[in-house]
Amino acid sequence: MPMNIPVLPDTIQKEIQKFIENYPYINTNEPIRDSIFEILDDKCIILYYPQENEENDGSLIQKYINDKLTNFVHINTYKVIEKQVFTAAHELGHILTLHEYLLENCDEYNQKHDKDIEEAAMNYFAALILMPTEYFTDKATSLFKNHEHNIDLYDFIKIALNLMDTFFVPFKAVVVRLYEINIISKKTAELLINNNIILNEINDYIKIYNFTRLGIRSQKKGIKGYPELISKVEDAEIFNSRKINNTRNKLDIPVNNLIETNNLKINLEI
Repeated sequence: MPMNIPVLPDTIQKEIQKFIENYPYINTNEPIRDSIFEILDDKCIILYYPQENEENDGSLIQKYINDKLTNFVHINTYKVIEKQVFTAAHELGHILTLHEYLLENCDEYNQKHDKDIEEAAMNYFAALILMPTEYFTDKATSLFKNHEHNIDLYDFIKIALNLMDTFFVPFKAVVVRLYEINIISKKTAELLINNNIILNEINDYIKIYNFTRLGIRSQKKGIKGYPELISKVEDAEIFNSRKINNTRNKLDIPVNNLIETNNLKINLEI
Protein backbone atom coordinates (compact mmCIF):
# COMPACT_ATOMS: atom_id res chain seq x y z
CA MET A 1 0.00 0.00 0.00
CA PRO A 2 1.49 3.37 -1.03
CA MET A 3 2.65 5.59 1.80
CA ASN A 4 1.28 9.13 1.78
CA ILE A 5 3.09 11.82 3.71
CA PRO A 6 0.70 13.31 6.27
CA VAL A 7 0.79 17.09 6.16
CA LEU A 8 0.64 18.49 9.68
CA PRO A 9 -0.89 21.98 9.80
CA ASP A 10 1.53 24.80 10.64
CA THR A 11 -0.13 25.31 14.02
CA ILE A 12 0.67 21.72 15.06
CA GLN A 13 4.23 21.93 13.72
CA LYS A 14 4.83 25.15 15.68
CA GLU A 15 3.47 23.63 18.89
CA ILE A 16 5.77 20.62 18.50
CA GLN A 17 8.73 22.99 18.13
CA LYS A 18 7.59 24.88 21.25
CA PHE A 19 7.33 21.58 23.10
CA ILE A 20 10.90 20.65 22.14
CA GLU A 21 12.15 24.01 23.46
CA ASN A 22 11.18 22.83 26.96
CA TYR A 23 13.90 20.15 26.79
CA PRO A 24 17.39 21.67 26.34
CA TYR A 25 19.03 18.26 25.88
CA ILE A 26 17.09 17.71 22.64
CA ASN A 27 16.60 21.34 21.64
CA THR A 28 19.94 21.64 19.90
CA ASN A 29 21.18 22.64 16.49
CA GLU A 30 23.72 19.82 16.49
CA PRO A 31 22.92 16.27 15.34
CA ILE A 32 22.03 13.95 18.22
CA ARG A 33 22.65 10.81 16.13
CA ASP A 34 22.88 7.60 18.19
CA SER A 35 23.16 9.56 21.45
CA ILE A 36 19.37 9.30 21.31
CA PHE A 37 19.71 5.87 22.93
CA GLU A 38 21.37 7.41 26.02
CA ILE A 39 18.65 10.08 26.19
CA LEU A 40 15.90 7.46 25.90
CA ASP A 41 17.62 5.21 28.44
CA ASP A 42 17.19 7.91 31.09
CA LYS A 43 13.42 7.90 30.52
CA CYS A 44 12.55 4.22 30.23
CA ILE A 45 13.72 0.62 30.20
CA ILE A 46 14.91 -0.29 26.71
CA LEU A 47 14.76 -3.87 25.47
CA TYR A 48 17.05 -4.42 22.48
CA TYR A 49 16.03 -7.55 20.60
CA PRO A 50 16.14 -8.56 16.90
CA GLN A 51 12.92 -9.72 15.23
CA GLU A 52 13.57 -10.56 11.61
CA ASN A 53 9.96 -11.15 10.56
CA GLU A 54 8.47 -8.26 12.53
CA GLU A 55 7.40 -5.28 10.42
CA ASN A 56 7.41 -2.81 13.31
CA ASP A 57 10.66 -1.03 14.11
CA GLY A 58 9.80 -0.84 17.79
CA SER A 59 7.06 -0.37 20.35
CA LEU A 60 6.21 1.25 23.68
CA ILE A 61 4.60 -0.63 26.56
CA GLN A 62 3.49 1.18 29.72
CA LYS A 63 2.95 -0.77 32.95
CA TYR A 64 2.24 0.22 36.53
CA ILE A 65 4.84 -1.32 38.85
CA ASN A 66 4.31 -0.63 42.55
CA ASP A 67 1.82 2.11 41.59
CA LYS A 68 4.43 3.83 39.40
CA LEU A 69 3.98 4.09 35.64
CA THR A 70 7.01 2.47 34.00
CA ASN A 71 7.82 2.80 30.29
CA PHE A 72 9.31 -0.12 28.37
CA VAL A 73 10.53 0.44 24.81
CA HIS A 74 11.41 -2.39 22.46
CA ILE A 75 13.91 -1.55 19.73
CA ASN A 76 13.94 -4.11 16.91
CA THR A 77 17.68 -4.49 16.38
CA TYR A 78 17.21 -6.53 13.22
CA LYS A 79 16.41 -3.20 11.56
CA VAL A 80 19.38 -1.19 10.32
CA ILE A 81 20.93 1.10 12.94
CA GLU A 82 19.66 4.35 11.40
CA LYS A 83 16.08 3.03 11.65
CA GLN A 84 16.72 2.14 15.30
CA VAL A 85 17.79 5.74 15.90
CA PHE A 86 14.59 7.15 14.38
CA THR A 87 12.47 4.65 16.31
CA ALA A 88 14.12 5.70 19.58
CA ALA A 89 13.38 9.37 18.84
CA HIS A 90 9.78 8.58 17.90
CA GLU A 91 9.20 6.63 21.14
CA LEU A 92 10.80 9.45 23.15
CA GLY A 93 8.01 11.71 21.89
CA HIS A 94 5.44 9.33 23.34
CA ILE A 95 7.29 9.06 26.66
CA LEU A 96 7.62 12.84 27.03
CA THR A 97 3.82 13.01 26.56
CA LEU A 98 3.86 15.15 23.43
CA HIS A 99 0.37 13.85 22.62
CA GLU A 100 -1.09 15.16 25.88
CA TYR A 101 0.69 18.49 25.41
CA LEU A 102 -0.84 18.93 21.95
CA LEU A 103 -4.32 18.01 23.21
CA GLU A 104 -4.03 20.72 25.86
CA ASN A 105 -2.36 23.42 23.77
CA CYS A 106 -3.42 23.01 20.14
CA ASP A 107 -7.08 23.28 19.13
CA GLU A 108 -6.37 22.06 15.61
CA TYR A 109 -4.71 18.90 16.94
CA ASN A 110 -7.77 18.30 19.12
CA GLN A 111 -10.10 18.70 16.16
CA LYS A 112 -8.11 16.49 13.79
CA HIS A 113 -6.94 13.95 16.37
CA ASP A 114 -6.82 10.29 15.43
CA LYS A 115 -4.10 7.65 15.66
CA ASP A 116 -2.59 8.65 12.28
CA ILE A 117 -2.22 12.29 13.32
CA GLU A 118 -0.70 11.25 16.64
CA GLU A 119 1.89 9.05 14.91
CA ALA A 120 2.60 11.79 12.36
CA ALA A 121 3.23 14.20 15.25
CA MET A 122 5.70 11.75 16.82
CA ASN A 123 7.51 11.36 13.50
CA TYR A 124 7.71 15.13 13.09
CA PHE A 125 9.06 15.40 16.64
CA ALA A 126 11.70 12.74 15.82
CA ALA A 127 12.63 14.53 12.59
CA LEU A 128 13.02 17.89 14.36
CA ILE A 129 15.31 16.61 17.10
CA LEU A 130 17.41 14.37 14.83
CA MET A 131 17.54 16.76 11.87
CA PRO A 132 17.31 20.27 13.41
CA THR A 133 15.82 22.64 10.87
CA GLU A 134 18.61 25.22 10.61
CA TYR A 135 21.48 22.71 10.58
CA PHE A 136 19.70 20.32 8.21
CA THR A 137 18.68 23.12 5.83
CA ASP A 138 22.24 24.51 5.67
CA LYS A 139 23.70 21.06 5.05
CA ALA A 140 21.12 20.07 2.43
CA THR A 141 21.31 23.42 0.63
CA SER A 142 25.11 23.19 0.36
CA LEU A 143 24.87 19.67 -1.09
CA PHE A 144 22.23 20.63 -3.67
CA LYS A 145 23.74 24.03 -4.60
CA ASN A 146 25.28 22.79 -7.87
CA HIS A 147 21.91 21.48 -9.12
CA GLU A 148 19.36 24.02 -10.31
CA HIS A 149 15.89 22.64 -11.10
CA ASN A 150 16.53 18.95 -11.53
CA ILE A 151 18.99 16.27 -10.50
CA ASP A 152 19.92 12.81 -11.70
CA LEU A 153 18.43 10.08 -9.49
CA TYR A 154 21.82 8.63 -8.59
CA ASP A 155 23.20 12.05 -7.67
CA PHE A 156 20.14 12.54 -5.48
CA ILE A 157 20.78 9.18 -3.78
CA LYS A 158 24.41 10.14 -3.10
CA ILE A 159 23.28 13.38 -1.46
CA ALA A 160 20.60 11.54 0.51
CA LEU A 161 23.23 9.06 1.73
CA ASN A 162 25.44 11.94 2.83
CA LEU A 163 22.55 13.37 4.85
CA MET A 164 21.74 9.93 6.27
CA ASP A 165 25.35 9.60 7.40
CA THR A 166 25.49 13.09 8.91
CA PHE A 167 22.27 12.75 10.91
CA PHE A 168 22.19 8.93 11.28
CA VAL A 169 18.62 8.58 9.99
CA PRO A 170 16.92 6.36 7.38
CA PHE A 171 16.40 7.24 3.72
CA LYS A 172 12.66 7.82 4.08
CA ALA A 173 13.20 10.26 6.95
CA VAL A 174 15.68 12.28 4.86
CA VAL A 175 13.30 12.40 1.89
CA VAL A 176 10.39 13.59 4.04
CA ARG A 177 12.61 16.19 5.72
CA LEU A 178 13.70 17.50 2.30
CA TYR A 179 10.03 17.97 1.48
CA GLU A 180 9.41 19.71 4.83
CA ILE A 181 12.12 22.30 4.12
CA ASN A 182 10.84 22.80 0.54
CA ILE A 183 13.77 21.32 -1.40
CA ILE A 184 11.56 18.70 -3.11
CA SER A 185 7.81 18.56 -3.65
CA LYS A 186 5.39 16.30 -1.80
CA LYS A 187 4.74 14.43 -5.04
CA THR A 188 8.47 13.77 -5.54
CA ALA A 189 8.93 12.72 -1.93
CA GLU A 190 6.05 10.23 -2.11
CA LEU A 191 7.36 8.91 -5.42
CA LEU A 192 10.75 8.22 -3.82
CA ILE A 193 9.51 6.61 -0.59
CA ASN A 194 7.07 4.37 -2.48
CA ASN A 195 9.58 3.15 -5.07
CA ASN A 196 10.49 -0.35 -3.90
CA ILE A 197 13.33 -0.62 -6.41
CA ILE A 198 15.06 2.42 -4.90
CA LEU A 199 14.32 1.36 -1.32
CA ASN A 200 15.62 -2.17 -1.89
CA GLU A 201 18.85 -0.84 -3.41
CA ILE A 202 19.69 1.75 -0.72
CA ASN A 203 21.86 -0.71 1.19
CA ASP A 204 23.73 -1.54 -2.03
CA TYR A 205 24.45 2.15 -2.57
CA ILE A 206 25.58 2.46 1.05
CA LYS A 207 28.24 -0.17 0.32
CA ILE A 208 29.14 1.20 -3.12
CA TYR A 209 29.74 4.71 -1.76
CA ASN A 210 31.41 3.36 1.40
CA PHE A 211 29.15 4.83 4.07
CA THR A 212 30.43 2.30 6.58
CA ARG A 213 28.34 3.44 9.56
CA LEU A 214 25.02 2.93 7.77
CA GLY A 215 23.02 -0.16 6.87
CA ILE A 216 24.24 -2.22 9.84
CA ARG A 217 21.88 -4.63 11.59
CA SER A 218 23.33 -4.64 15.09
CA GLN A 219 21.06 -7.49 16.27
CA LYS A 220 21.88 -6.37 19.79
CA LYS A 221 20.12 -8.19 22.64
CA GLY A 222 19.63 -7.10 26.21
CA ILE A 223 18.52 -4.61 28.82
CA LYS A 224 20.91 -2.27 30.61
CA GLY A 225 22.06 -3.86 33.87
CA TYR A 226 20.21 -7.08 33.12
CA PRO A 227 23.07 -9.55 33.79
CA GLU A 228 23.31 -8.35 37.40
CA LEU A 229 19.52 -8.23 37.80
CA ILE A 230 18.98 -11.76 36.49
CA SER A 231 21.65 -13.05 38.87
CA LYS A 232 19.88 -11.42 41.81
CA VAL A 233 16.59 -12.97 40.68
CA GLU A 234 18.34 -16.34 40.49
CA ASP A 235 19.89 -15.98 43.96
CA ALA A 236 16.50 -15.06 45.41
CA GLU A 237 14.96 -18.14 43.71
CA ILE A 238 12.13 -16.02 42.30
CA PHE A 239 12.07 -18.12 39.11
CA ASN A 240 13.20 -21.67 38.52
CA SER A 241 16.60 -22.30 36.94
CA ARG A 242 15.10 -23.40 33.63
CA LYS A 243 13.32 -20.06 33.15
CA ILE A 244 16.45 -18.17 34.22
CA ASN A 245 18.65 -20.08 31.75
CA ASN A 246 16.13 -19.60 28.91
CA THR A 247 16.20 -15.85 29.57
CA ARG A 248 20.01 -15.82 29.58
CA ASN A 249 20.09 -17.74 26.28
CA LYS A 250 17.58 -15.45 24.58
CA LEU A 251 19.48 -12.31 25.63
CA ASP A 252 22.95 -13.83 25.16
CA ILE A 253 23.82 -13.27 28.84
CA PRO A 254 26.84 -15.35 29.90
CA VAL A 255 26.43 -17.55 32.96
CA ASN A 256 29.75 -16.34 34.39
CA ASN A 257 28.91 -12.69 34.87
CA LEU A 258 30.37 -9.70 36.68
CA ILE A 259 29.11 -10.73 40.10
CA GLU A 260 31.68 -13.55 40.19
CA THR A 261 34.56 -11.07 39.84
CA ASN A 262 33.74 -8.86 42.80
CA ASN A 263 37.10 -9.64 44.48
CA LEU A 264 39.18 -8.69 41.44
CA LYS A 265 41.33 -5.62 42.10
CA ILE A 266 42.51 -3.28 39.35
CA ASN A 267 45.83 -1.47 39.77
CA LEU A 268 45.68 2.18 38.81
CA GLU A 269 48.77 3.97 37.49
CA ILE A 270 47.89 7.35 39.01
